[in-house]
Amino acid sequence: MEVFEKGEKIIQILLKAGFAIKQSKVKGPAQEIQFLGVKWQDGRRQIPTEVINKITAMSPPTSKKGTQAFLGAIGFWRMHIPEYSQIVSPLYLVTRKKNDFHWGPEQQQAFAQIKQEIAHAVALSPVRTGPDVKNVLYSAAGNNGLSWSLWQKVIHDCETCAAIKQAKRVKPLWYGGRWSKYKYGEAWQIDYITLPQTRQGKRYVLTIVEATTG
Repeated sequence: MEVFEKGEKIIQILLKAGFAIKQSKVKGPAQEIQFLGVKWQDGRRQIPTEVINKITAMSPPTSKKGTQAFLGAIGFWRMHIPEYSQIVSPLYLVTRKKNDFHWGPEQQQAFAQIKQEIAHAVALSPVRTGPDVKNVLYSAAGNNGLSWSLWQKVIHDCETCAAIKQAKRVKPLWYGGRWSKYKYGEAWQIDYITLPQTRQGKRYVLTIVEATTG
């Protein structure tokens, strides 16, 4: 009942403010909702299943315009994809005016990889605050540029090391890079991590910055 009452109050506030509300667009309480093309469930932002299916079913582009259309389709979801800009950089090369369109092995690999990333994209959660909330910021620098990711877990100080080492228990919040801990390395240290080797065959140093909010 409380949900319906608050919903009605919101509608009245919007109407008084001069907004027009289309009745067919009004939905009652639900476990999930899709708004402006984004799926929201349990307070987390997700890529709708139909979008994932559409993107993963796309064929390799055969022209610059086709490549631009593909990049436009996936670009909206870039915050869900670790190291997005580095993955798709070969695709942007073929869209430049000064370059002739050439779809080579590098483009095909990037095309297949970004579709795979879309298919397995993580949901993004809001950043929580409080005295017991631990935020962990991972940043990395290498030949392919800079990247970072923010992770969060409610842990006690004595559990910090164990929680970081068992990254599957750490909830991803926002990716700016590809440094997800379940994918890379076992050489864990509190101050820094040296990744033995990435898929690109490069060596990177990953720094960890921890901060307690609240």
